[in-house]
Amino acid sequence: MGGLPRVVDTLCRTIDRSRFDVEVLCLRDVGPLGEALRSDLGIAVHRLREDGDVPDRLAFMKIARFLRGRHFDVLHTHNTEPFVEGSLGGLLARVRTLVHTDHARPFPERWFTRRFDRNKRRYLFAEWLASHFAWKVVGVSDHTTETLQRYGKIASSKVETIVNGIEGDRYDLPIDHAEARHELGIPADAPVLGFASRLVEQKGLVYL
Repeated sequence: MGGLPRVVDTLCRTIDRSRFDVEVLCLRDVGPLGEALRSDLGIAVHRLREDGDVPDRLAFMKIARFLRGRHFDVLHTHNTEPFVEGSLGGLLARVRTLVHTDHARPFPERWFTRRFDRNKRRYLFAEWLASHFAWKVVGVSDHTTETLQRYGKIASSKVETIVNGIEGDRYDLPIDHAEARHELGIPADAPVLGFASRLVEQKGLVYL
């Protein structure tokens, strides 16, 4: 389960429900966390389309129709496609406030050579345009915020850093450490370092 769905899950579970009515719109699959939000919290989780990864040129119109029918005050998007399609849909639906969160992505210098994928350039340009309609563009780390400004050319006045929060209690499980070491073949006096993530710079593995 990726970090992006977990961020959405955490936001839904911790937001003040006495002040905010929350609904979730997934462009594709709802996934297990979406199903859990429905069953555990009674949050409405919607799916925009049923055809999986097939491009939908009218997605922004469908989003606008969805938003217009519910009179939302705030639209919060995550990553490129929802940002671009959602900003257009939100503009058409006259949603007052758009907030976007960008999750860790690699932006190596080699992207900006002649070999740079044209699609990536289009994505960055589309995000730059979308940022003009956003109240804030949030990076989940200082590195992400820096790359949004450096490569995405998003105005510094728009960008904020809000680091991902981890619910520690969720991972504080009752484990017999001696038994676990034995099962994994780890000596009793050997230091143990656990890491579960993609092997990319943005995850900070080099600092461990």
